[in-house]
Amino acid sequence: MLSQTGEHGASSGKTKKMSAVQLYRSIIRNEGLIGLWAGNGANLLRVFPAKSIVFASNDFYRSQFSILYFGSSEACNRQSAQLPWTLAFLSGGLAGMSASAATYPLDLARGRITGKLAGPGGKKHYKGIANTVVLTAREEGVRALYKGITPTLLGAMPYEGIKIRNSRRFRVGISQVRG
Repeated sequence: MLSQTGEHGASSGKTKKMSAVQLYRSIIRNEGLIGLWAGNGANLLRVFPAKSIVFASNDFYRSQFSILYFGSSEACNRQSAQLPWTLAFLSGGLAGMSASAATYPLDLARGRITGKLAGPGGKKHYKGIANTVVLTAREEGVRALYKGITPTLLGAMPYEGIKIRNSRRFRVGISQVRG
């Protein structure tokens, strides 16, 4: 992340290229060993609710598409009745977009925490997840918590759509093989 943002040279005022080993040494020197895991807590805090939102909203979208396609959501729950792949894909994609929209401020916090090296003396601008969200909202406005969400949403649609559609198809195939 630091190589992507160019922050690795910010503490010295230069934007020189650093090797991975030099970057690790710089992080350890400025932040200590714990600095190698900067942003990991925000990522963990984001992943758990995001996945639960994906599964819950996928069930919701799937039932809505079942009502549209079959006339009732119960008809699709039968093993023999499967949603067409396009609707299964849309259900998963919309679920992924819902989860991304709901947890994006945590993703932004993770990126900001991870992408900022501490300056000399180990002082960091962001001191944690809540601090990052509050500082961002205070300094840049609440809308800044959703800065850059469009590419995330556009990426979530095919990613979750393909994943959920194929996992459901795989489970049906496995259950047919088992008998």
